[in-house]
Amino acid sequence: MLQTTSSRAQQRPKITLAQTRNPSHLLLLLVLLFIGLLYSNTLNSPPVLDDRATFIDNPAVYIDTLSFASLKQVQAGRFGRTRFIPMLSFAVDQRLGQGRIIQFHLTNILIHILATLAVYLLVLGLTNTAVAKKSLVLLTPAQFSLVVAAFWALHPIQTNGVTYLVQRMATLATLFYFAALAGYIWARISPSSFARVTGWAAFVLFMGCGFLSKENSATLPLAALMTEMIFINPELGRRMLTGLRRYQWLVLTIVFLLVLPLAASKLTAISSSYALHGRHFNLTERLFTELRVVVFYLSLLALPLPGRLNLDHDFPLSFSLLNPPATILSLFLLTFLFFAAIRYRQQHPLAAFGLLFFFLNLIIESSIIPLELVFEHRLYLPSLGFIIAVVSLLDWGSRFIPVADKKELKTIFFLLMMITISSLAICTSLRNHVWRDRLTLYQDIAFKSPLKPRAHTNLGRELLKVDRQEEALAVLLKAIALGNGQSEEYITAANNIVTIFIAQEKFQEAVDWAKKLLRDRPQEKLNLDSFPLLMANLANSYWKLGRFSDSLEAFRIGIKTKHPQHTKLLLTGMETMLLDAFTTKDGRQQLGFDNAPASVYFKMAAALLMDKDYRNARTYLAKALAIDPAHEKSLIIKKIIADETARNRRARVAINRAKAAGSSYLPFKSAFYLADFIEERYRLLDPLVGPLLKKAVRLEPESLNAALRLARWQLQNGKVDEALKLAEGHLSANPDFPPLLELAAKCYFFQEKNEKAANMLSRLLEVYPGHPDWIKYTKFIQNFQETTNPRN
Repeated sequence: MLQTTSSRAQQRPKITLAQTRNPSHLLLLLVLLFIGLLYSNTLNSPPVLDDRATFIDNPAVYIDTLSFASLKQVQAGRFGRTRFIPMLSFAVDQRLGQGRIIQFHLTNILIHILATLAVYLLVLGLTNTAVAKKSLVLLTPAQFSLVVAAFWALHPIQTNGVTYLVQRMATLATLFYFAALAGYIWARISPSSFARVTGWAAFVLFMGCGFLSKENSATLPLAALMTEMIFINPELGRRMLTGLRRYQWLVLTIVFLLVLPLAASKLTAISSSYALHGRHFNLTERLFTELRVVVFYLSLLALPLPGRLNLDHDFPLSFSLLNPPATILSLFLLTFLFFAAIRYRQQHPLAAFGLLFFFLNLIIESSIIPLELVFEHRLYLPSLGFIIAVVSLLDWGSRFIPVADKKELKTIFFLLMMITISSLAICTSLRNHVWRDRLTLYQDIAFKSPLKPRAHTNLGRELLKVDRQEEALAVLLKAIALGNGQSEEYITAANNIVTIFIAQEKFQEAVDWAKKLLRDRPQEKLNLDSFPLLMANLANSYWKLGRFSDSLEAFRIGIKTKHPQHTKLLLTGMETMLLDAFTTKDGRQQLGFDNAPASVYFKMAAALLMDKDYRNARTYLAKALAIDPAHEKSLIIKKIIADETARNRRARVAINRAKAAGSSYLPFKSAFYLADFIEERYRLLDPLVGPLLKKAVRLEPESLNAALRLARWQLQNGKVDEALKLAEGHLSANPDFPPLLELAAKCYFFQEKNEKAANMLSRLLEVYPGHPDWIKYTKFIQNFQETTNPRN
């Protein structure tokens, strides 16, 4: 028996490690290890640009424990709702690393490693389909997947996604995108039911995670459909088109025509948002420019020399297809590539998939959305398509090389690939070296974008931090000059110029420069994030010069912006300045202080009340009354605050009650809400809005909401007399209703009855002193009074 067992054992074939080992899998492990090596010189790279606002100065990511309450905290913060998973990962890193920057870099590198693994599994799934296998000439599916994964992972273009910490949003979304698509392809081709179920579960899970990471994951369903139509079911598209009957085509056409105005309305809204985002280009210019940008992206992927890579490219605009001529040439090239991919998808499925994947995943960030023009991290996801296409075409081209021994050809091919991949790795290491500190990075940006004001603004600010003040001043003045009055970074540059003179204790020069720069500032396309800081520096300079009243006014202007990050700093500065002024005779005289210690906080509360900042006014008023409960002036202010907040509350309650007071009468509701829908989203039928609103008013003559909507529509369409008549009719029954007072004032203004308009606005501000437009309306009233009663 023992002999029989032994003989069977001898007959059984031996399976050695060498036989089971897949060289491609082992080489993939080497690639993953190499990623860690290449990015190891970035572990101490400091945060830059948007990093600070996103996860350093963002209180939502500072959590004590991972609990439901902390999840809600993250979700309620910046980006938390639409990019919850990246923001949660920042919160976890803050907790684990106690703010150490190395923790954030380690997580980013880990995400890149996992994304590379997902790339390998995705491409391995694609190349294991029957369609893809037929197209491979030299490489096996595993070898093809390894080469693609190595190219993608070690390509220097990925440094902006991995080393720039905030772009974890892009890398996490890409990781989930690749993992979901890999799950889809394996679910479709696996013979095992367990593998199929696992694949579908991965697809659904990772797709959901992608949607919670970044908005460009929205193209994932289309990528899955494209995968199906190229690799799994090539005849699907043709069958769908030929299977439709005439009446179905008719229905689809009607639906398309009905939906088209909705898209046009959305497009109009997006176009108008360009000014809101402070862009120096409009929607048409962006579309034309992005044609050249996409070609530029292709050139960066094909020739990623460190000297061509830049965190903040300065890309000139295209104003038409012929200005510059490269715009129309780019259109021809991209059109050719797109239709070539469609035309040859059966002969070259991998190359076709790669090109279409590249275009698909640029369609969000390189189309109509008012984003900035160029960023390299936007290639983190679509670059996979480019690399698949290139490797596929190289594999196909190997058939034309006259080599008798295929094994020898494969050796040469892999040698060339290794040389190329090694070159890419060297470029990646060199590019990451630029990120070693902020100064080297900003110097690199300014050198490569010499005409971009923001590049010099950031460099000047960094030079100032390392106490190279004279260099910083020259660079910042250059930023101001380059802006030509239209720089989005004008205020930031101006603030840093003033900071230089303050650091040198040249306070009069700081005041003079601040006043000059504020006087000359552009009226549009300004980034006002640094405006409160500029006003704080101006206030501090006045303070040092003993001009306390001017200092108070500068602090007030800065606080009026209500900047969430800077208001506390300004309030503290104002308080400290007033306390200091109180200690000097000149300060008390300038600010009108009495000898009561409570007068400092009374002055603060009064200043804040002037700007309708009721919450902070109450805070400092409480301090004044805590010092002296019987302080007469503080008690007067207390009464004013209580009276105005009560009137504001009554006004808001009346407005909300009118909005909520809807009739249950179905014809009225139908007319009213249909008019609302057309006006907001379906402007093709805009002529119907007026009749529908008139019908609603006839059905419910007492409805304030319907009357307001009709009067506003009439005013917008030039029917001022009709709008005023309707407003005055309802004012007789509702004399204190703010929207009616505001509407009547606008009607009088269009009729050039400025006295009545001013009286109506005065009544509005009596009823609703904290109205959102109180500053604008107060100025109108003052200008009218000055015009009618000029000073002698």
